[in-house]
Amino acid sequence: MDRLRFSAATFFWLIVLLVAASRAAVILTSHDDAQIDLSIYQETGQLVVNGVDPYNFARDLPKRTALRMDGHGVGDWAKTAEAAYNFYVSGNLPGSTAAYGLIEWVTQGSLKLWRLILALGDMAVAVIAFFFLRQCGMALDTGRDQRLFGLAAVLYPSLIYWGLIRAEDKQFETALLLSVALLIGMGAKSTNRSPWLVGLIFSFSILFKALGVFLTPLVIDHFRRRPWREAAIAALVAALVALLICAMFDRAFFQLMLARVAVSTVSAGSALHASPWQLLPQSAFHVGRPLAVLALSGMLLAGYLRGTIDLLNLCAGALLIALSIAAVNGSMDRMNMAMMFAMFCVASVSHTGWRRLVAFNFCVQLPIYAVVIGRASWLNFVDGETPDAIATLLFLVSYVRVMAPLALGQNIENNPMQSSSRPPGIRKAA
Repeated sequence: MDRLRFSAATFFWLIVLLVAASRAAVILTSHDDAQIDLSIYQETGQLVVNGVDPYNFARDLPKRTALRMDGHGVGDWAKTAEAAYNFYVSGNLPGSTAAYGLIEWVTQGSLKLWRLILALGDMAVAVIAFFFLRQCGMALDTGRDQRLFGLAAVLYPSLIYWGLIRAEDKQFETALLLSVALLIGMGAKSTNRSPWLVGLIFSFSILFKALGVFLTPLVIDHFRRRPWREAAIAALVAALVALLICAMFDRAFFQLMLARVAVSTVSAGSALHASPWQLLPQSAFHVGRPLAVLALSGMLLAGYLRGTIDLLNLCAGALLIALSIAAVNGSMDRMNMAMMFAMFCVASVSHTGWRRLVAFNFCVQLPIYAVVIGRASWLNFVDGETPDAIATLLFLVSYVRVMAPLALGQNIENNPMQSSSRPPGIRKAA
């Protein structure tokens, strides 16, 4: 079976072709373009294109109302519920909102073109993950690793459903996070070629979905070891990008985003959407959530202090904890940003761990999302996102199973950090 392999260069272009062909085939033959999230992106983009600030509900009210009622989006909710309209079109950070405006302008409202452009996020994840794994010491020239990479980057079931079948933009944020990690690793070998690019992408990873904040310790640690001039360039570029994008919109977005964070982390009742806590009784949720946060945080921190888990995986683990354990109302598209990023980051500390994580989660997600995509009748008797919650819980269990031995300092086969005596940021395998 291992004879079915390609050179790394040939495999790279094969992956690009597979992502492009599979996404285009699904989108161009689909009759399900009218989706709620796509409607929100399009409605928001329409406001931006027409010079209406999505975050200021009172400014340009007649024009805002006309755009809300013109039927341009794909849902009647915009026409009948002004409060819901305002809530949803103001629900993303300025980086996302600006991107929606650009896509709406390019596509002229075509839903097929919208979906094709959003599918470029899948392409970005696959391409950047390829180079990131190579940087972590995985040659990706064996049949086993090539098959596993194909499962993780092309055929991953939750990505297929929550990104392709249900059009989403979250894959771009995963790609941005991986890009920062990749550039930090490249910067360790360069002189001054990448600091401006690190600043650019790091800033946009925060402005797009905010998750780049979790990589702040990694970026600071990197530039702490570099000449001060590089740190100054990166900081200046990051600040300019933030100022330029934020200047396009009303400052009200800041309060709106803080309110959304509060809602997603503090629940007066039970957990919602794809949160794994919806699978447990409410009493277990209130007790178990803080305990789980503390336990997993302590495990990762212990591994970092021991020098067996790098700073990248400490940051990725913190992001995973925040979105998949602490948050209580995230859909699977949000969870997947943290889970896929954490999955690829594991390769920087354990190649074997990465292989196990990919294989296990593909195998358990395949039947879950086959049922979801097939719309099996038994799903009518449970919450529609319960399968997502099961997939999230299984990922968390498998992640702990992979990372716990590292945190305990046990010998892990193909661990690039075994020879390291102190906690590094990102370490390439020998």
